[in-house]
Amino acid sequence: ACVAFANRRGTHTSLQVERLTREGGMIPYAMTTASEFGGVNVTRTLLNGSTHNPWQHGRTPGGSSGGSAAAVAGGLCTIATAGDGGGSIRIPAGFCGLVGLKATYGRIPRAPMHYLGNLTVSTGCVSRSIRDTARWFDIANGHDARDPLSLPRVSGWEDELGSIDLRGLRVAVVSDWGGATVSPAMWTVLEEVADWLIRNTGMRRVDDVNTTLPSMGAAWSISGMISIREELGDLWPGCADDLTPEIRMGLQFTEGLYGSQARHKIETRRAALNERMAEIFRNVDIVILYPRGRVSEVQRRQMTTVDSPNVHCVAIDGTFDDCQDLVKAMFNDESFRKDNNLSAVNSINWARVMAQTVYYFTALRTLGRRASFSVPTGNFGNVLAGWIAREMGADVHHLIVGSNSNDIL
Repeated sequence: ACVAFANRRGTHTSLQVERLTREGGMIPYAMTTASEFGGVNVTRTLLNGSTHNPWQHGRTPGGSSGGSAAAVAGGLCTIATAGDGGGSIRIPAGFCGLVGLKATYGRIPRAPMHYLGNLTVSTGCVSRSIRDTARWFDIANGHDARDPLSLPRVSGWEDELGSIDLRGLRVAVVSDWGGATVSPAMWTVLEEVADWLIRNTGMRRVDDVNTTLPSMGAAWSISGMISIREELGDLWPGCADDLTPEIRMGLQFTEGLYGSQARHKIETRRAALNERMAEIFRNVDIVILYPRGRVSEVQRRQMTTVDSPNVHCVAIDGTFDDCQDLVKAMFNDESFRKDNNLSAVNSINWARVMAQTVYYFTALRTLGRRASFSVPTGNFGNVLAGWIAREMGADVHHLIVGSNSNDIL
């Protein structure tokens, strides 16, 4: 959306669009505008003028993908391409009431003729529904050799909607995200929606999370302006008056600032940011302990083939009781337990045994009479719950303990 390139025509089709048209049956029919070089969060250029928000004329749709957002929100099309290096999908989606997902870097390849730049830009779409966005990613994602940083294909975006269990996930709701400014009115809306989402999905809110981040403004701006300067080539500085004020000022401000020393600073700052983000998003690891040779082959496969990166399965030379002893020792170390936010779901956890007692009361109420229970057990946790239920007054006649090939009894 730059006057300097008003007559330039594209020389190739992006892989994203190629996949969507060839494999997805999408029909491209128009080109929308964006902010100049995607560098500003409003869509206003000397070439195309100001793009308005279809919800209210005179208001901005945001940017940089403001033309796409306005077209989708205004009903000109059902979905549109978008890119995001610093908010250029999420901002217009928020301004126009759309779905805007900035996916993990490399999820959708930026081939062909991929220019790496400052490694912040992800491509995707703006749409009117989560399902539309999921279908877009089903079709467009997947590695391409021309983009060495692109990620392997992941399927099931649309098919698995609504099937992911979010219960127990820790959520931080942060009003400034390390330095952003949010209006009080907007924050009230965001917090109400966040509380509703957490409550209805069973997630757990964690407050007082330190989300301070290294300052990245200069690094992001300087590294981004490098590619714009190279794109303009010999047209600069003669084209200065043809550029929007923000881009012109950015080029003038960063002229001569980039060199080996600046590059080192940028990469050092990027490394610090990655470390800090990893610290913020560090998950509580799930550790599964099982006695080697004391579980059935089916159980062993169930535990050792979980491919989640935060689940670690450890075989212990010993019995179930030896596994329990390790867990008890960790819980008895109060500082270790608090520092690692430790919890357990085995049968020494009272919360689990307490929940299991409900099985017996529910079964007896359903039957409407006294009953005996045959309980397959590994380490007596479930049958202990049955005994506790009987002590509480449940009309349990006999508790029959059964074991499998583990032969722990």
